[in-house]
Amino acid sequence: MMNYALDDWNYNPSLWIKNEPFAGLKNLGQTCFLNSVIQQLYHLFPVRYFMSTYEFKKDDELKTLQDIFLQMSFSSRSVIDTTTFVKTWHIWEKELLNPNEQQDSVEFFLALINSLPSKITDLFKGELIHFTSGVDTDFQQESPEAFYNLSIAIKDQVDILYYLLLKNT
Repeated sequence: MMNYALDDWNYNPSLWIKNEPFAGLKNLGQTCFLNSVIQQLYHLFPVRYFMSTYEFKKDDELKTLQDIFLQMSFSSRSVIDTTTFVKTWHIWEKELLNPNEQQDSVEFFLALINSLPSKITDLFKGELIHFTSGVDTDFQQESPEAFYNLSIAIKDQVDILYYLLLKNT
């Protein structure tokens, strides 16, 4: 029988222990969009609180997301695995997420927000009012529309990086 030191196998369990106050999320292929949205939501205290304390039914798909939030808070691991969420949460038209297919972060955020309890979605909900009035006639109409994100254009800038670099010089 041969004896090998742990270093011979390039195995070091201490690499998986959390040294920082926060845990990361495991990339399952092309899940950066998912990881970034979950991490941003987690770092908003009201969202983290509601997700951690909400009483989901046992068979609710969002129970796996709640588990991720709880693991990010209380696990001693440095990386949290999102596989269970990806394998159980249905996105567009009851289709499961494909971890090997890149998705748009904003589209994912909107799909996720629309599936969360109203205590959470109401934190992000705004209302835009379209106002139409007649030029030569006495006509006015207001049409409210809910929104969860805003696209912000930066005037006369190529992109956000260009703007940040310009501001710092």
